[in-house]
Amino acid sequence: MNTLKLPTFEVEGNRLMKRITLIAQDGKIVKVFYPVFPPNQNALDVLAWLQKYSV
Repeated sequence: MNTLKLPTFEVEGNRLMKRITLIAQDGKIVKVFYPVFPPNQNALDVLAWLQKYSV
């Protein structure tokens, strides 16, 4: 989490990752979907991006 500086939050002393979608190609992150809002739309957004950019 620290190396990538991913968004986190704490609950009762536990550090948790926030909802995020990362698309990687050849070992590199090429697209980040954050914030994920509304959550029920994220999968469709990711699929649309993948279809557009043919990753």
